[in-house]
Amino acid sequence: MGLFRLKEHHRRGYCPIFFSLVATNISSYRWYHPFKYFAMGIFHKSVIPKIVPYLFLISNVLVSAQKVEPGENTLEETVGTFYQAMIDKNETVLKTLTLPELSYGHSSGTIENHTQFLEAVIKGPFEFLHIDTEEPKYSVLDDVGVVRHILQADGADAGEATNVRIGVMMIFKKTGEGWKLLARQAYKL
Repeated sequence: MGLFRLKEHHRRGYCPIFFSLVATNISSYRWYHPFKYFAMGIFHKSVIPKIVPYLFLISNVLVSAQKVEPGENTLEETVGTFYQAMIDKNETVLKTLTLPELSYGHSSGTIENHTQFLEAVIKGPFEFLHIDTEEPKYSVLDDVGVVRHILQADGADAGEATNVRIGVMMIFKKTGEGWKLLARQAYKL
């Protein structure tokens, strides 16, 4: 009973690191790598053939989720077009890039619907001169796209120059006409 066998205790669910350090007979002690049996369980010959097809399936799903049809705008291009339309106060493009169910939240807490948003951009006192995005993150799942970034803009509020730096999250829905903005929420940094 003087010799400790890690192999036997490991099968019982004991911690291999603990028992590898407390072997009672040091003269006949053999060092076992603590993760040797754990790794054998995962990478055993009979397990690998079962895992490989699932890895290919997962990689194909991830790649197909990012495919863009010829002549179709990507989510990144849609965001750029949207901000350029805000600078240009282009109502036609803004209507094209937004859904009628739009919920547009400002960092001040004001929430606008589709009509209020268009009216504020086209006829409102704030005028964008330049809009830039920092740290953009895009994720797409089926026909929904989520965009997060930091918006940095130069503009004029009732003729007075102002700078804006806020965090923004936008939710787009893919339709037959391309990506359309469904919701947007800004937050103070």
